[in-house]
Formats: sequence, C-alpha cells, structure tokens
Amino acid sequence: MNTKQFEQLKGLSKQLNLEHSIAIYRPLVTVLGSVKSALLLSQLIHWTGCGVDVVRHDGWFFKTSVELKEETGLTQYEQETARKQLKDLRVIEVSMRGKPAKPWIKVNLEGLSSIIAQTLNISPARVLTLDDIRMKSGAFKQLLANPLPYRPSLARIAGSVNAGLMLTCMVRCLETNRSQNISGFVTKHISDWTRETGLSYAEQFKARELLIKAQLIEERHLVLSREIYNFIRIDICIRKVRELQENQKTTLQGLKNHASGNMGDSSYGESLNTAMAKVEIQLRQKSKYSYGDSRNTAMAEVEIVKNIDNINLNNNKTKQPQPQNSSAEFTKTESPALEKNVVVVDEGINRLVWPDKWDGDIRALVFKVLKPIQVDEQQMVLDEVAGKPKHISNPVGYVRMLVNLMKENAFIPECAHRVRKNRELEAVRKQAEQQKREEPNVKASIEVQQAAMARLKGLRFKARV
Repeated sequence: MNTKQFEQLKGLSKQLNLEHSIAIYRPLVTVLGSVKSALLLSQLIHWTGCGVDVVRHDGWFFKTSVELKEETGLTQYEQETARKQLKDLRVIEVSMRGKPAKPWIKVNLEGLSSIIAQTLNISPARVLTLDDIRMKSGAFKQLLANPLPYRPSLARIAGSVNAGLMLTCMVRCLETNRSQNISGFVTKHISDWTRETGLSYAEQFKARELLIKAQLIEERHLVLSREIYNFIRIDICIRKVRELQENQKTTLQGLKNHASGNMGDSSYGESLNTAMAKVEIQLRQKSKYSYGDSRNTAMAEVEIVKNIDNINLNNNKTKQPQPQNSSAEFTKTESPALEKNVVVVDEGINRLVWPDKWDGDIRALVFKVLKPIQVDEQQMVLDEVAGKPKHISNPVGYVRMLVNLMKENAFIPECAHRVRKNRELEAVRKQAEQQKREEPNVKASIEVQQAAMARLKGLRFKARV
C-alpha cells in the first residue's frame, strides 16, 4: 500500500469513527444461520448490557423499529423476519406496554445460553445473567466470542447489511495488514469469507455485486482459482460516507428550522422566543409528553388563537363565532404537512386526525373497526396508516389487522410517532405565525382603546367642572 492509499485509509477510519459501530457476535451467526438475525440479536444484547434502568425492569427495555433501523440499517421487513425467528426460538420476548402501546423487548438469557451451548456443543460455566451481560464476564466471553465489526454507514452506502459487513471486514483487513499488503488488494478465498462472516457463497456474490455496482470496490479473479482480489475505492467510500453524514445533519437541522417557522422580524421578539421555547421543549422533552396530552395541548393552542381572533378592541365588542355545520358527520379542516401525505388535521369523530387519503365513507367504515380500542390507540393506528408512503388498496382490512395486533399487544409502530411529532410541530409553527400576524392589530387596537379612555376621562372632568 503506497503513501497515498495509507493516508486515504486513515481518513476513512477517522470518518467512520464519528459514528457508532456494532459488534456482531460470530457464534450467533452460526446458531441462527442468518447474519441479519445475528445483527439484530447482537444489538439487543448491547442494549441489555448498557441500557438505562434495564436491571430495574428485569431485563426489559423500550426500542422501536425506527430506532433499530437507524442503529443497524435493517429494514422493517428484515426486522420482522429476524424478530419472528428469535421469538420462535424463544431467544427474545416482546410485549406492548403503556398507553399508547410501546414495544418492550427482553433477551431470554436462559434460552440464549441453551441454544448456543447445544448448537456449538460446548459446556458453559453457567446460564448467562444480567450481570454477565453488563460486566462482560468470563461466561459471557465463553459463549459470545469473536465479535465481527459492522459499520451501519458502510451498509447504507453499499445498499445492504451483507454488503456493509463485507466492506467493513475488507477495511479492517487493510488496517490490520497494511504493512504486508503492498498492492492494496484484499485477497481471500470464498471459504475464508464464509468462515469469517458466515455469509454463504450466494450471499457473498450478491454483496460483492452491490459493492461493485456502487463503485466501492474493484474485483479481480485468478484463472481456475476461487481466490478473489478486491481493491477498495477508499476515496469514493470517504466521499459517500461524508455525504451520508452531512445529509443526516441537514435533515435534523431542517426539521428544527422548519419547526421554528420563518419569523425573522425582531420587533416580535417575545412571541418568537415563546414559539422557539415551545419547539425546544417538545424536541428535548418529547418523552415526557403522553400521546393524548401533547395532541390536546396543540389543539388547545390553536383554539386560543381562534378566540383571540374573535376579540375586537376597536368597538369593545366580541364577534359572534360562526355556526358550525352540525348535520355533517365529519368536518374537514386540512393543514399543510411537513411531509407529503403524512399529516392532515380533521376534527371529526372523537376529534381523531384522519389520513388525507380517505374520504368520508371510508372513514365511517374504518371508525367502526376502530371502536373496540381506546381513543389514543385509535389515533396511533391512524397515524401509522398516514405515515405509509404506499397506497393501501384495502384500508378497512389493513386497519382491522392493526387493531387485532393492538388487542394482542403485538402492534409495533413504525412511523406513528414521527407523524405525531410532525403534527405537533406544525401546530406550534402555525400558532407562532398567527401571533405574528395578529400582534400589530392588537397593538393598534390597544392604542385606540387607550386614547378613547383618555378622551372619556377628559369629558367626565369637563362635565364635573
């Protein structure tokens, strides 16, 4: 490896160290027969060992599929497949707790110890305990040895978990043997890759195909040999990882800026600071708001703005509110969403927020299906539907499936929390804009009222004289 390649490798390592890495325990790949299932279980073991209040909750911790996707790169379908396998093997337990229902997960350490010992034909010192996981004891290292390095960012730029694992192992091989590796190629036999990663020949072939298509590696073969020579395009890897990290920062900053609104006039500092404070509170303390409370708070703030609009200080009278159409079963008031086809405010039955994809007839049918569950659970189901980007051909059947999962405490929301947060931020932003528009009129009206009162006092004084 020449000096330029060595400096590029150092730059890539520095860029990768800006994010977390995951250790995939190699014995789990052998036991489960799947790298993706082993990845999910390894991450759950990680949170069992370092999660807050895990011991107090007897090994249970809260984790959504969205969070696991951000951490591991596993898609929703890949997570469901892996979770089903782990539940069937009695390695993990899943329970929906609280209102709204949240997925709580527990690693069954007794079942995990048993299946590893039986598959690998070893005699463990004892059944693993929470202390073994948290302290990385000798019993833990006996059963879960030889962790594989895995970088989620490499998996994202490569297009799959398997490709990301192979690319991570290639980078580690270059870092370990850079002094002996003069050409810069990573040379391994197919059987060596299988032994190291647990990937089959077909999985290796597809992973390398994705890496070549993404221009992350170049590949060479020797005639009549199963040895593979892979050259890592380190410069392209650095550029794509950097772009990925910048996009993530831009997305988070854009969401925060969008929530704060477009209010640059310093003359309304008080209302601006109030709106920004509310946004900061919701962003930093979102875990302290319950699903129903935060929604009711946002709707109450909108009602306050409506009531302010009904006050006319010029003639000291109050506008009569417009009569509502009580004959209509649904009243529709749409508001722009932060994401397309995600949030639409519709105060109808039980003040639920309905997806904008459904008309009144579909909503009436869906509401009958939603009746067996609580109101906050109904809203979570509707938010889950609203966050789905694809068209749902049978909405009633789809909602009935989600309701049944909710009854069995097996419903795991993927995008409902994101939809709820976007709606709350949108309500705060609209309230701040409304306050900005109303503030000059309120100030002018107060001045007129004060002038009229002063004139009235003058007239009374003259009358007394």
